[in-house]
Amino acid sequence: MRPAPPPWEAARGRRGGRGTPHRPPGRGTAPQGPTCARCRRPADATILSMFNTEEICLDCQEREEQHPRYEEARRAEAEAVRRGELNFPGVGKPEDL
Repeated sequence: MRPAPPPWEAARGRRGGRGTPHRPPGRGTAPQGPTCARCRRPADATILSMFNTEEICLDCQEREEQHPRYEEARRAEAEAVRRGELNFPGVGKPEDL
């Protein structure tokens, strides 16, 4: 005996990926690319922040590099790696970033 079709297929009377009343085709079904954790915009590429563990876009990275505490964060991360601490959480994101 054949199992009953899922409700969204039974309601439409056919099988096939043409969407459902609750999920139209192409809406929320395709995988999304990376998103910047800081500005929340879609990003072609991301990089880890020097201040914390956020994945940020290249625009946010440029802003981060201009911050007065950037060199301090870079040095702290390099020092942690020299000590063997490969999961360094960062020095903390400044409020003005």
